[in-house]
Amino acid sequence: MISDANRKRFEGIGLDQIKRELAVGNAYYLSDEQTRAAAEEWATEQEVREQDRIGRLATVEAERFQSSRRWTIANFFVAIIAAIAAVIAAWPVLKGWLN
Repeated sequence: MISDANRKRFEGIGLDQIKRELAVGNAYYLSDEQTRAAAEEWATEQEVREQDRIGRLATVEAERFQSSRRWTIANFFVAIIAAIAAVIAAWPVLKGWLN
């Protein structure tokens, strides 16, 4: 369990510095084993939170891409219908030129 004081302290230090200290074993910020264990738990929480955020962003981006793809296909068909309508509307003029 991470105390509120440690949580604030770790947030002030920052995730990168905490990870660096955990990896190197420096005792500047993490002076005792209890603080070190709390720091490891806090770093894991932060990484999980970041992965969740990245996953949500990826889902939103995938949905946006699918929506964009649907609109592109719909616009393509509208353009084809507009081209056919233009040819039909211009047919009397074209027929007059051909005669």
